[in-house]
Amino acid sequence: MPAYGPITNKRPLAGRHIALVEHRELDRLGRMLEEQGAETLRCPLVAIADAPGVATMRAWIERAIAAPFDDLVLMTGEGLRRL
Repeated sequence: MPAYGPITNKRPLAGRHIALVEHRELDRLGRMLEEQGAETLRCPLVAIADAPGVATMRAWIERAIAAPFDDLVLMTGEGLRRL
């Protein structure tokens, strides 16, 4: 049994309103929370879109090679694959 005690409510999130901003598993996460009684609002903040053209991406990569970043954070593998 968890240290915080047993869950007595079969829908512990009943009455809660939860905004979901994740994109990849938005519907799956929403269903899981709704099964626990929550009302969800799905509002993905990220969309995957292609670059306007290969020339634009090539220019960006060439600038990054010429003047490397101190740090570069890639949030997903999708962006790296597209580069």
